[in-house]
Amino acid sequence: MMKKRGVYFILLVSLLLIFGQNSSLFAADLNDVDSLTCHGEIVHIGDTKSDVKEKCGEPTSLKRGSWGSEVWFYDFGPDTFVHYIKFVGDKIERIQSGGYGS
Repeated sequence: MMKKRGVYFILLVSLLLIFGQNSSLFAADLNDVDSLTCHGEIVHIGDTKSDVKEKCGEPTSLKRGSWGSEVWFYDFGPDTFVHYIKFVGDKIERIQSGGYGS
């Protein structure tokens, strides 16, 4: 019985470490926004990946998270804020802006 509890405990701690690491795709110092303007087009929460690619182009980079989530990073240069778009499945769940790009 004690051996079984130890295995369950190790499994629980492992799962917490795995999901805790992947759930924090966004940095705390970013600002949540409702939309993003790309090349005169507006992207909103709920839009699809194809909508974003059509309006903003390919992301500067992306990071894959757990459970089918992805974060696309857009850096349009030093005169514009960088933006992070989180997708769950094919839809935008969250948009955040940070400091000026490079």
